[in-house]
Amino acid sequence: MRRVTVHTDNDTISRTIDLAVPATVCLDEVLPSIVGMAYGGAPPSARWRLRRVGGSPLDESLSLRDNRVDDGELLWLTADEVPEPAWSDRDGFHTAATQLTDGPVPPLLWVAVSVSAAALAAAALASAARTAAPPVAIAAVVAAAAAAGALVAHRARPEQPLLVTTVGMVAVMFGAISGALAVPAGPVAAHVLLASAAAMSVATLLLRLTIGAATPLTATAVAALLTSAASAVALAGRLDAGTAAAILATLSVVTLGAAPRIAMVVARIGPAPPDVDEPEIVDRFRAALAHETLTGLVTGATVTTSAAVLLLAGTGHSAPPATALAVALGAILLLRARTHVGTGRRCVLIVGGFVCLAAGLAMTVTAAPEYAAWIALVALAGGLAATAPLLGMTAGPGARRAADVAECLVLAAAVPLACWIAGVYGLVRDAGLS
Repeated sequence: MRRVTVHTDNDTISRTIDLAVPATVCLDEVLPSIVGMAYGGAPPSARWRLRRVGGSPLDESLSLRDNRVDDGELLWLTADEVPEPAWSDRDGFHTAATQLTDGPVPPLLWVAVSVSAAALAAAALASAARTAAPPVAIAAVVAAAAAAGALVAHRARPEQPLLVTTVGMVAVMFGAISGALAVPAGPVAAHVLLASAAAMSVATLLLRLTIGAATPLTATAVAALLTSAASAVALAGRLDAGTAAAILATLSVVTLGAAPRIAMVVARIGPAPPDVDEPEIVDRFRAALAHETLTGLVTGATVTTSAAVLLLAGTGHSAPPATALAVALGAILLLRARTHVGTGRRCVLIVGGFVCLAAGLAMTVTAAPEYAAWIALVALAGGLAATAPLLGMTAGPGARRAADVAECLVLAAAVPLACWIAGVYGLVRDAGLS
């Protein structure tokens, strides 16, 4: 037997008792009885421990003799706080599985699938031979049905703008196909003119009837309008594809510069006249409309600029004026991206600028293959410079001012280069000599 003194002291009780405990019995067998005698009744639920005066706990799996407890020793009866169970993941498969998030397929993927399928159908219809039902009639019927579907989708599901966008773009594509097939034969410019005019008409009609897809429909309408204007000029003057590309690039750059003012006029959020005492308060709807319109204008102008450069490169224009125009247009788009705050607009401008610069470098390598190594080094340096934001580097006031000056210079050079490619200088020279 071991004669010990047990003391307990907590928020509910403070007591000291003298006990005679068997020396060879494990503590976990006698500890409930010790707790009961110390509390004199039903003790609270806790993990009870016997400790020495120094604070070290006794091992409940051993006896008092094995714990080296002698007669007359003072022991403390305490209740340890049981911590919350903590998850200890020792299964590698469970760890690997938890790294992946199981979520639905992004809606944009379904939009891309639907639009791609419609584009394939439109391409197949454009290349189909004439049957009992003319392809132009089929395209017109599909365009009308898709336009009606976009209107119904906007009325029935106004909270799903992607649905309106998908059906609306299908209507625009088949409208363009119907315009291209309206004339069975003729120059390419005539088909492009009718296709772009039909696409612009459908996009404008959907813009008037729905408001769920303002940005993509505005971009489509702007791109179709610019393409129609360039095609009309090329068709009227019987110009070649390179000249039409130069005209399209010039119109696109002008539209890109006028896009903010056009968006302000469309949304009616311009500055108030000076003689108005209380200016009109601009609500959130008109502010959002201005942003969507500006994004559509910038996207449409950027797409036509990139298309003009690709057309210029595809027609074999590798002369210095064509290369310089492609590089200038790419620089314009990249420098213009820094003036916009919208992420979508900046991404579109950066991608368009990269496309133009890539086409310009390709034309340069084609025209001067002996300088291909130096051109590759320049492209590599530009790619490395594009990673500056990832390193936390920001442009200082001097660099921003230099970018402003560079943008003015490339803007001033774009129109003369386009006139050079279009042969305006030669026409003026010949007119002066005659």
